[in-house]
Amino acid sequence: MKHFLYIIALLAAGCGSQKKTAQTDARSQPAWVGGKPIESAYYAGIGMAYKTAGADFAAIAKNNALNDLASEISVTVSSSSLFYQVEQANQLREEFQANTRLKSKENLEGYELVGTWENNEQYWIYYRLNKYDYELLKQQRQQKAVAQAKQFFEKAEEFKSAGQYAESLKFCTKAFAALRDYLGDPIKSDWHGKEVFLSVELYSFMQQTLSDISLLPAFPKINVKRGEGVAAEMLTYSAFGKMGEPLSNLPIFFYFSEERLKNNQLYTNSLGQANYTLGKIVSLNNSAYMQANVNMVALVSEATEDAFVRKLLAKLSGPEAKIAMTILKPKVYLTSTELNLNVPMNSQLLASAFRQSFVNNGFELAAKPTDADYLLAITSNTRPGTAQGQFSTAILDATITMHRHSGELIFERQLQGNMGMQLNNEAAGEDAYKKLATEINRRIFREMRRQVFE
Repeated sequence: MKHFLYIIALLAAGCGSQKKTAQTDARSQPAWVGGKPIESAYYAGIGMAYKTAGADFAAIAKNNALNDLASEISVTVSSSSLFYQVEQANQLREEFQANTRLKSKENLEGYELVGTWENNEQYWIYYRLNKYDYELLKQQRQQKAVAQAKQFFEKAEEFKSAGQYAESLKFCTKAFAALRDYLGDPIKSDWHGKEVFLSVELYSFMQQTLSDISLLPAFPKINVKRGEGVAAEMLTYSAFGKMGEPLSNLPIFFYFSEERLKNNQLYTNSLGQANYTLGKIVSLNNSAYMQANVNMVALVSEATEDAFVRKLLAKLSGPEAKIAMTILKPKVYLTSTELNLNVPMNSQLLASAFRQSFVNNGFELAAKPTDADYLLAITSNTRPGTAQGQFSTAILDATITMHRHSGELIFERQLQGNMGMQLNNEAAGEDAYKKLATEINRRIFREMRRQVFE
């Protein structure tokens, strides 16, 4: 009994001790744990972490406090800034503000520790940053960024004067990257003896540089033949500067209206020219176009790795030029000798199958060989096969060839052993022709088209 009473006494003492500890924690807890203090001269940041997070709970609390401190620093976009004037899309503006807040945290300097507090479960930390000191540091960084941007801007002007527009645009991009954190601010600076909004002036120079570029096709309109390629000399574009000087090393992006192009980002040569060779035209449309653009995405990407600057400047429209294409139908002249048991067929089933396939696939049938681009010849004959019961069989052998008008052989197919079956040999031969005509529509024409025209 005495032992039981002793245990109860120990438990009661323990409960009283825990209650006393909780009361002590409540009394020792600083006011800032319960609510962030408001100080007109300081930004405040308070962070907390649970000790169950492990050994890094203090580092987690510090990171949370600095995040809280950075969130106090407002990020605004001035109506006089470049960003406000050229970018009205909320998505990019929100990205700019979010990235600037993140950069604000990375650039936090001079913050001081006000205090820490902890209990058995939580760890709290409180930092503050003098607003005046922060603004002073921001102005110093901004002045440094402006000085660097102006150096890049001067280089951009020098390169443009020397006719090196690609390098000029790259240095414009470098200048923007230097000002990247301040594109929402109305930065004024002296430029060539007058006070300007520097980022706006830089953007205007970039726009003017692009508008001074002329991109001209060698042939504004060309005729192309379906099934044939288009040589590079027909798809040549020349880039010139304001004074008519050829612009070399300028990235050009090619776009073809009928299909996706491979390796379509090229650079102008020393003559300011860039060209593209198209493979066989397979489009069934009667017209198409080839377009070339000054590739702003490539220019900007070569000058900076900053994703935001890339997005902003890629919106600038570079000059473009088009070559209009009229797609002509290839002309085919067809001859056919179709025999059934050495006797000419009443109707040429194989030739009819090819004619229909050619028309359905955008070709034109020529009335005479001198008008044709291609010459298709068919020779065929049947021979008696082995009888099968009361039915006769016939075996059809055919040769199909296609030549260019120049005489070059471009397609040949031997079709041997096509069997037909009917009540007599002649009917069996006709049956074999019908089956092969069906096979021409279904398979053989497509194989020829892929080999010759695609």
